[in-house]
Amino acid sequence: MKSIFLFLASSGLLVSSVSGFSISLGNSIYSIIEGDFTWHNARSDAESVGGHLATVTTLEEWRIIESLVHNFSLSNITGFEYWLGATDEEVEGIWEWVTGETFSFSLWGNNQPTSPSSPYQTEHYLHLTDRVESNPNSVYPWNDNDNRPYHTMDGYILETTVPEPSSYALLLGSLALGLVTLCRR
Repeated sequence: MKSIFLFLASSGLLVSSVSGFSISLGNSIYSIIEGDFTWHNARSDAESVGGHLATVTTLEEWRIIESLVHNFSLSNITGFEYWLGATDEEVEGIWEWVTGETFSFSLWGNNQPTSPSSPYQTEHYLHLTDRVESNPNSVYPWNDNDNRPYHTMDGYILETTVPEPSSYALLLGSLALGLVTLCRR
């Protein structure tokens, strides 16, 4: 279920990975990780590879993720559902990104998220889908869903960060110094 990531320098480049596709924007890489995860399992899996469930704070970021999902799901004619990194499990109706970023951008589908007075008060986890009524600003509207294991998901969107170029220089410099030290012994 783990993906191999290619470090990309240009924004919006789509590349093949073990699990499907990855795409980049700035220093973030977004990848589709396939599998039937609960939201909590997806969050743990993403963190185990040094990333997190994708957060979406701008329309530009959403368009990159939307492009990734579109290109990856062209062959999936039965529909799809992918977890994203937001929840309202602490306080019903107050959505928070897993990274602590402000939740001010959203693309909820019609009648989403469910209201606090809804009978579906166990729906605390954000996912994108092509199975609910659309949002005029996106072909993949957001929906809140529950975390029960019987609900089949296709996977999640993983967000990882490419280290800054200065980090590469520091790493390479440290490796070179280590090699010089080993050679002098």
